[in-house]
Amino acid sequence: MAWPAGECRHPQGMGYLYIPGGIASPDGHCRAFDAAANGCTFGSGVGIVALRRLPDALNSGDQFMR
Repeated sequence: MAWPAGECRHPQGMGYLYIPGGIASPDGHCRAFDAAANGCTFGSGVGIVALRRLPDALNSGDQFMR
């Protein structure tokens, strides 16, 4: 079960060409929500949102915000 552990078995094989004024970061770091942010990096990934019915969540004692 690699995905629950956050494992990545497909490393990026190469970098990218930095072009001044472009979207890519000149130093290869992504600093989201930072005053020093100066671009993004590229990669591959996935996001998962798991939803439960409200009555099921309440009955099992799950915490959530209202």
